Amino acid sequence: MSDAQLLWYDFGADVKIDNGDLLHDGGLASAVLISLFTDARAPVPEQLPDGETSMRGWWGDLPEIDTMKTGSLLWLIQREKVVPEVAQRAKEYAETALEWMVRDEIAGSVTVESQLVRPFGLQLSITIARGTSKQYSYLWEAVAQYSEMKVQNTSIKLNFV
Repeated sequence: MSDAQLLWYDFGADVKIDNGDLLHDGGLASAVLISLFTDARAPVPEQLPDGETSMRGWWGDLPEIDTMKTGSLLWLIQREKVVPEVAQRAKEYAETALEWMVRDEIAGSVTVESQLVRPFGLQLSITIARGTSKQYSYLWEAVAQYSEMKVQNTSIKLNFV
């Protein structure tokens, strides 16, 4: 099974089309990027950025099942000053958004590093290590390496090991 391959722009993504055909990503890259850049529902209204009234999130996420959430809370910090506290929150939000990979035994571990990069903004370096499960080996055989991409003033480096 594969996902639609995403082409990333500065402010979002779109499916990739070649000669009129929708291209696919048989690995994990699109799933990781969807996990990071789909807006998860804000847990409480007090966490919303100034001027924001929508809690966002996917309607199918059930509040009573905490482990069944889609997306990340990275959207909450997109208008904040890039200071060390915000970099730490970005790291935590990315870790939370990707923990499903370890829980579902697709990955053995997910490591996120976050650092400030002047004058650009924030850089997230994400390393996803293959686990011992053979069930998802087809995903690992088709992983695409991304050296770096820029999404909304955030530089993302994905490394699959």
